[in-house]
Amino acid sequence: MTKDIKTIDSLDLDNLDEAALMAMTGQGGAPQQSAGLPRLSINYETEDDAGNTLPRGSWRVMLDGQYLYTTELSFRPFARMFNYSLWDSEEGKMTSQSIQTPSLGDRFPDSSGSEKCGRLSKDDEAALDPADPRALLSREVVCNQIVYGTISGDFKSADGTKVKVENEPIVAYFKKSGFRPVREAIDTITRQKKLMAKTVLQLSTKKNKMGSVTFWTPTFAQVDYLDQLTSEDMGLLKKFMETIKGYNDTILAKYRDASKLLGSADSSSLDAELDDVDAA
Repeated sequence: MTKDIKTIDSLDLDNLDEAALMAMTGQGGAPQQSAGLPRLSINYETEDDAGNTLPRGSWRVMLDGQYLYTTELSFRPFARMFNYSLWDSEEGKMTSQSIQTPSLGDRFPDSSGSEKCGRLSKDDEAALDPADPRALLSREVVCNQIVYGTISGDFKSADGTKVKVENEPIVAYFKKSGFRPVREAIDTITRQKKLMAKTVLQLSTKKNKMGSVTFWTPTFAQVDYLDQLTSEDMGLLKKFMETIKGYNDTILAKYRDASKLLGSADSSSLDAELDDVDAA
């Protein structure tokens, strides 16, 4: 029995209670590239084109045409989505991306006409020969947590100029070693029956070493909880939902085109579900 496709079509947020907001923004699964938004990420570069030394392991975001860096910032997560992606390292480009949904239990049609960009369940992958192309592809697919929110803090540009950032809307992708920390942070908020959009987190990084490889993972600490969401907050949440819907509409259009070329029974079944959603 398949799960229904969930899409973010209703953007009327005025009458939603906190439980509904939690489910819609990705807090519904407690423990058990987005155009127009600056992307927050951990910096791994050591030097820019101008020869400025860059702080590895710091947070980085591009605002007003320049990268800004800081070791610590305030972060309010408004929405958390999941998706799958497949990066071709030889071509240096993304070859497939799925829609974004608030639960890992949802369906993930992708831009290549399949689901989850070819990611298999652990049991399905284990049943295949390790050299099977399907198993090799599955291991290359990445599951992402995509968090939409605002950041504030004291940043510096590459040349050391201080820049104050206040309530800047951003998007951040967390995968691999960064996947578990953000999931645990949001699960903790959810267990406390708090709305993550009201929660202010202190966001830092932790340095790790595995053999000769050095990498950084995000760290989260709750530092404040707001009394209520303002009209500005609700307007921003609506913009985030519109951004997600616009992205999903683009991926679903690519899915439909690709699935027609593939002509598989599974793709036809999923395409029929999507048509039912459109007609609703």
